[in-house]
Amino acid sequence: MPDPLPEDRAPRVTVRLEPENPHVGDRVRVTYHFVYRRDDRVEFDPGPGGLSAASVELEYAREQPERDRAARPDGGGRVSTDVTVAVQPLPRRRGVVIRPQPARVSTGEEIARVCTP
Repeated sequence: MPDPLPEDRAPRVTVRLEPENPHVGDRVRVTYHFVYRRDDRVEFDPGPGGLSAASVELEYAREQPERDRAARPDGGGRVSTDVTVAVQPLPRRRGVVIRPQPARVSTGEEIARVCTP
């Protein structure tokens, strides 16, 4: 369950899939893009527990991309970080939905939980 943070302090999180329209068995790269205040710290470590379950019809891919967690300037006193995970869709009858994944934000004054879309 996320903790409320005021909008001006909350990180923005977007998700990108590559390829956008994968097929069963394709190795899919899921990139979580965090934009947050320069002095904050985001902790996000998605792993097999949250991404490999029959309910989401995905398998955590054996070969994972390297994770570069360096924060890059994003303008307006904010920085951005990308975390990429590889998964493989399993045979299914309907579309695959990836559940929101938890992340933590340390603002120096407090620690809050946020979820990815």
